[in-house]
Amino acid sequence: MNINYLKNAVRIGHFTRNLSESVRKNINFTKDASLSKLDYKKNEARVYFICVNKRIVKIGGSNAKNGISGTISPYCSGNGGRPSDRTFGVNQLIERELKKGSSVEMYAQWMPSITTIVPSLTGSKNIHVSFSYKEMEEACVEEYLKLSSGIHPDWNFQEAGRPWPKEIQEGRQRLLGAKQ
Repeated sequence: MNINYLKNAVRIGHFTRNLSESVRKNINFTKDASLSKLDYKKNEARVYFICVNKRIVKIGGSNAKNGISGTISPYCSGNGGRPSDRTFGVNQLIERELKKGSSVEMYAQWMPSITTIVPSLTGSKNIHVSFSYKEMEEACVEEYLKLSSGIHPDWNFQEAGRPWPKEIQEGRQRLLGAKQ
């Protein structure tokens, strides 16, 4: 599905390969110049879209701290440490596409937050509340499925009930084995 369907999302930026041998992470992310630092770091629930050559390949959601910046960071360094299947897998898929010369971009949309009164220990206080991304993510995936004849985005393995490609499973096992 083409990015033209992303009516509520904004372009966050794009991924590039990190060719510096002195840095462990294999992928860099460049924030789009038109995106404010406030929007890049705002801690509101968000749904993100990873797109390869203007085609949506992954729909995900996050409430990670540091806003969309905190969502992107694990994907850039998912080739090290003890990453989850998803983090390692998406990192490897992004790197594979970049090696082929593909354009890999990220778009996002945010769930509006509200200010409300919540009970505290001795009274109540006004706080800024951000909801979970889950409902918005489910709505996006549901629309995607309707528009794509029931086919999930290519990189939404878990949601589609598909296993990660064998080379990604083996690569993650090698990484985890090296850490023990």
